Amino acid sequence: MSRSGFIRSVWSGLAVAAATLGVIGFANVSFGGAIVGEMRRTEPAPKAAAAIGAMKAEYRRPALIPFPKENPYTPEKAALGKKLYFDTRISVTSAQSCASCHSPGFGWGDGLAVGVGHGMAKLGRHSPTIVNAAMGSDLHVGWSACGP
Repeated sequence: MSRSGFIRSVWSGLAVAAATLGVIGFANVSFGGAIVGEMRRTEPAPKAAAAIGAMKAEYRRPALIPFPKENPYTPEKAALGKKLYFDTRISVTSAQSCASCHSPGFGWGDGLAVGVGHGMAKLGRHSPTIVNAAMGSDLHVGWSACGP
C-alpha cells in the first residue's frame, strides 16, 4: 500500500469512528439538543412552590375594578371614556390622542424603547402600559410629557 493510500485509510477510519461515537453519544438527545445542549424541565421544590404561590396571591389583581362609591360605573361613562381616549381634539394641537402613545396594538403601550411626544420629540422613557391603571391609587396623566 502506498503512503498516500495509507494516510487516506487512516483519515477515513478516523472519520467513521468520530461519526459512530457522535451517533452513539447523542442517541438519546435530539439534533437541536446535541447542538445547544439538552433542556429538561425541572419543578421547583415544594417550599419554593409555596412561596411562589404566596407571592402570586399578594400581587393578584382584584376580580372587579374598584370604582368609587360616589362615582359608580355606567355603560354611558365607559362609552364616553372610549370616545375621549381615541379623540385627538382634546390635545393642544389636535394631533395626538391617548391612544397615540398607549396603543391597544402594542399592549396599551407604544412598543418603543423611548417614547415620542409632541412634535416627535424624544421623551425620557417609554410610554408605560395602562393595563393596570384602574388598580393604581394614583392615576398619572402625562400631559407634561406628551405635549404642551
